[in-house]
Amino acid sequence: MAPFQRVRRSEAGFTIAEVLVYLVVALILMSGVYALIINQGRAYQSQLEVTDVRNSVRGAASLLTWELRQASASSGDLYFVTTDSFAVRSIQASGILCSEHPTLTRYGLSVTAGEFTATADDSALVFKAAGAGVADDGWKTVRITNIYKPASLGGILNCFWGDVTAGKGKGKTTVPPNGVASTTGTTVPDLGVEVTGLPAATYIDSVYVGAPFLAFRRIQYGIYQEAGRWWLGRKVGGAVSYEKLTGPLRAPGDGGLVFVYRDAAGAVTANKLLVAEVEIIIRGESWGQAPNVVRPPAIAFRRDTVRTRVALRG
Repeated sequence: MAPFQRVRRSEAGFTIAEVLVYLVVALILMSGVYALIINQGRAYQSQLEVTDVRNSVRGAASLLTWELRQASASSGDLYFVTTDSFAVRSIQASGILCSEHPTLTRYGLSVTAGEFTATADDSALVFKAAGAGVADDGWKTVRITNIYKPASLGGILNCFWGDVTAGKGKGKTTVPPNGVASTTGTTVPDLGVEVTGLPAATYIDSVYVGAPFLAFRRIQYGIYQEAGRWWLGRKVGGAVSYEKLTGPLRAPGDGGLVFVYRDAAGAVTANKLLVAEVEIIIRGESWGQAPNVVRPPAIAFRRDTVRTRVALRG
């Protein structure tokens, strides 16, 4: 038995042919796995660039539609309109008129939000309720010339509705005559503004306590080039250069940013005072290039387009 067992042990193992077959099969399997990993990597990189460009164009569309939706062409909110840019009176802050200065055109605001500034490009609207009905109600345009912080309100009185415990100011429908300090409350305004365009005694001009106060600033939106790529940018106030917002966009020759202005009848118009609706077309491209999964190793920018319409405020 021993010699027979030794012979069997010497014959154990694989032949060279079997080893070669195993190696070929293993190489085929590894090649398939490697190709799968490479393709998945390309697909992942491509999806990243697709997501990038989609987020860019949709974010740009949301910003532009929000700005235009707040504007009224008939009220002069559009400074100019072109096929790839426009300038608009953009809302920046809001508050409620709650008090005034005894003699000057300075007013206290409460429940404020946003940023109030006083530059040549800043203006404001205050609601004017002239009579008992609504037919004569409307918005009065003023210009902000100065801002006062709560620590130094420049003589502006406390809010007229503030002294609830004594009943002073509670339920008032009009601003009391100037200088009657006994009618003011104890609530300090959030801030004060000095304006031109309103008389010192606001009750004379039918602007009452509780009137909304909206602050605006001139902002231009358009497409511009930087480092060889095109971007959506804005110019705030009197700025001479664009501030980058999002992108990249396709070049103007490829329709990277297009505005089509229509009047109330739907006809295309170049008259900024007749604009009732704006069609916005944004064609973006990804920041980086991604390989083509179907035909590697070609790489290219991923592109996406958003087309939307927005109606302006009447």
